[in-house]
Amino acid sequence: MLRLESWVLRTTTRPSVAPGTKGAYLHGAIYGHSIYEDGTFMNTSAIQTINNGLVITVAGTAYELGEPALKYEDQYPDVKHKVLHP
Repeated sequence: MLRLESWVLRTTTRPSVAPGTKGAYLHGAIYGHSIYEDGTFMNTSAIQTINNGLVITVAGTAYELGEPALKYEDQYPDVKHKVLHP
C-alpha cells in the first residue's frame, strides 16, 4: 500500500484535470512505491474519491494518508480527519 507522509492538499485550475475533481491533489513524501525511493516528495494525480480511508486518484492509485506536514496541520487543525471524512 502506498502511503503519503508530510502531505498537503493542493488545488489547480489546469485544464487537463478530470471533470468533477475540482483539481485537488496531494503533495507529500511517498512510501512503498516500486519506483520512487521512500521519502521522495511527489504530487499525486487529481483526487477522484475517498473510500474507506484511502484517497483514490483519477489514475486509479490508492494512497493511505500518514501525518500531514506540520505547518499544514498547524494552519488547518485536524486536516487529516477533514480530508478523509468530508
